[in-house]
Amino acid sequence: MPVLPPPRVRPRLLRLIRYRRLRIRHRWARAALRHAVRMEVWIYLAAGALLGFEGLEALLGAMLIAPELVPLVLLALAVVWTAKRRGRWIVRRIELARRRRGRRRVRRPGA
Repeated sequence: MPVLPPPRVRPRLLRLIRYRRLRIRHRWARAALRHAVRMEVWIYLAAGALLGFEGLEALLGAMLIAPELVPLVLLALAVVWTAKRRGRWIVRRIELARRRRGRRRVRRPGA
């Protein structure tokens, strides 16, 4: 059976526990919000880099009819841009590996 503090200390202890729990929950919520805001800013910057800022202005002007879709469209554009960049990187790595393999084959017969 747990040992409880005396009755006059118990409410103060419970208040302190509740306060700490609320502070932790508040910190988590603020951290999540900060992360979401950062991600939203990066999405807009990535879309601006992908389209050019004039194209981004046209996209945002055309999306006045359905403003709730703007973040989704920008996210899709950012994903496409990232996939293209990653695809180029993969192709470059494959080409480098083929060149290295070709150099090794040339050196072996002459050695």
